[in-house]
Amino acid sequence: MTEPSLVARTRRLTGEVDLVALAGDDGLLFCRGEVGFAALGTALRIEVPRDSGALDAAAVRDSLEQIRVENEVGGPGTGAVAIGALPFNPHQAGHLTVPAILVGCSEDGERWITTIAERGALPDQATRDAFLTRGSSTPVGFRRDAAFRSATEAPSSFSVRAAMPPQQWCAAVAVATDRIRAGTLDKVVLARSIEILADAGFRPGPILSHLRRTFPQSWLFSVEGFLGATPEMLVERQGDVVRAHPMAGTAPRSGDADTDEGTEAVDVEEEEQQQSKKKKKQKKLKIVAVEAPRVKSLAAAEASKAAQMEAAEAAVREKEAAADAAAAEEADEPPESFIGVPFTSLDLLPETQSAIAAMKFVTLTEIQARSI
Repeated sequence: MTEPSLVARTRRLTGEVDLVALAGDDGLLFCRGEVGFAALGTALRIEVPRDSGALDAAAVRDSLEQIRVENEVGGPGTGAVAIGALPFNPHQAGHLTVPAILVGCSEDGERWITTIAERGALPDQATRDAFLTRGSSTPVGFRRDAAFRSATEAPSSFSVRAAMPPQQWCAAVAVATDRIRAGTLDKVVLARSIEILADAGFRPGPILSHLRRTFPQSWLFSVEGFLGATPEMLVERQGDVVRAHPMAGTAPRSGDADTDEGTEAVDVEEEEQQQSKKKKKQKKLKIVAVEAPRVKSLAAAEASKAAQMEAAEAAVREKEAAADAAAAEEADEPPESFIGVPFTSLDLLPETQSAIAAMKFVTLTEIQARSI
């Protein structure tokens, strides 16, 4: 068996580090607050042909496994790490970078540094020290972020213009709407890009520091000129735990977590009030479409728990159905329940009828909730 040519060495760090300052203008960054990592240099470039998700993932995993790891810390983000930003087009090839030096910080306060070098060679100590030095700034808050650029370097004038003329953008929206109605598209995310021109160059470091100060709860990223901030975490996996934090149709954020939490509570209350009014105004049941969810088989260990949850949900549904029926009777309206209504009268496809029967829906609201 061939000995790996690269060795990744992960060691603990002590003391505070500023990940945004570490990444600077020429590094890689992925962090939220003080958690995440910053990196510099390239030890290995992994090509991602985008043949398929499984094949691409296997190719990346195989490349990382070719790197021998000496790890005294352990945990996600330690050892050899591949970083990249793949094109939105799923058929366009991309690449990932395994950095030569990386500093990481975890939620529990653990900090580490990983260096990758050829087998038999020691890490470049001068590069390591210089990298750590630029992330050890002592100011905090505005002073820390303001130090990323001097007044003589900052642009003094800006101009903003749309990347696409408004008429062309509106026409594209109309075409997308027509295609959705025709059934050739399911969803379109509308966005308008703008171009900002200045009389001085833009540097990633000051932009990232400004985004950190403006959106402190967002994830910051910087990968080879592609940088920004986002409140979303589409998918995160640690061991056998997978988390997702997608957002859609959100209210504007204030930048303050407490204020945003209060706004979310008001939004939820308003939504509940609207749903209550909608139920009272419902006059007749009309099923337009029901999309059967893709149900994955449960492991044997989860079967008992799932059965208990189903029983509890069934009890809640019965209680809600009774309350809805009482409210409808008082308002001289038919209830939303369609129990007892022949499927043939609903003009549904046989497979849809079977899916509805299997899922044991009780109310129209439940149908809408389960089919989203």
